[in-house]
Amino acid sequence: MKYYGSELWHKAIDNSNKVAIPCLSTSIEAFTKLLEENDICYFGFDNGKISKVSIDKADIELVKSIVGEYASVLKIEDVTKPYSPPAKNIFGTIDYKYISPKTRKFITA
Repeated sequence: MKYYGSELWHKAIDNSNKVAIPCLSTSIEAFTKLLEENDICYFGFDNGKISKVSIDKADIELVKSIVGEYASVLKIEDVTKPYSPPAKNIFGTIDYKYISPKTRKFITA
């Protein structure tokens, strides 16, 4: 299994605030590269059969604009898995969910 993006973001953000986008195994790297180039927080995986990328619900329209002509074929699914927050969700003295996405890029890079 191969993972992409920020596991810290994935664990810190409630699943009710995320959507999942299924991808082809052959295109997940190009898709995640686009997300990184546009400073969008995400977490994804590819197990050879299933590939999915989770993003924040607030970023859906931005992602659609980034992928351009492929926006019509994006299958956006709600994340239905119950959220289990980590015991500690603090980065330094700030709760991770309050760190801006621009700052997260430097933290998780």
